[in-house]
Amino acid sequence: RGPCSGRSQPRAPLAWMCGAPRSLAGRWAFRTFLAGLARQSLAEEGVPDVIRGVAPADLPKYRPQSGRDGSPSFRCFDSRGSAASVDLPYAVVNDDSCDCADGSDEPGTDACAGQSTTLFFCRNEQSDGAYIYASRVNDGICDCCDGSDEWRAAARGLSRMSCQNTCLEEGQRLSKERAQKEAELRGGVERRRALAAAAAEEKRALE
Repeated sequence: RGPCSGRSQPRAPLAWMCGAPRSLAGRWAFRTFLAGLARQSLAEEGVPDVIRGVAPADLPKYRPQSGRDGSPSFRCFDSRGSAASVDLPYAVVNDDSCDCADGSDEPGTDACAGQSTTLFFCRNEQSDGAYIYASRVNDGICDCCDGSDEWRAAARGLSRMSCQNTCLEEGQRLSKERAQKEAELRGGVERRRALAAAAAEEKRALE
């Protein structure tokens, strides 16, 4: 019985084979469609659509809270530290000043660099998203294929320091590598089955 049969649910790695297009272009279109649905759902819940340095899955953590005076507020993720126990103005998020001991208020800057928990998420549209340390943000080196980690140079119009978006090429390369690995895996499984069948046939012949 195949992994896409009606009686069985495919595991996550096989889901794209059953519910999504197989071609590279089709798969990118499918991912874009799903991302659109996710953004719509978040918007309905009052979650910001995009926050620099935050992965889509973590956006709900940055939903503005209602402060004591009714204005939008933010609370540090870590319960330790003086600032963590109070509601901070929501404007502290990505204001390039480290207000939370855990660095959760600066997901998109290097203000809270130096902590293992302070990570910047590269969205890398058309490729794979990736995390980098906050210390690599605005350091003059392009770490994200979309160049989003060097946003300060781009904002200042410093063309010599801005990064080229290479996500399309990177995404195509990664897709080819995955397809090759999948083909090698399938080939290995087929060879193993053939050897097992040959061994069984030889055993029957000797009996």
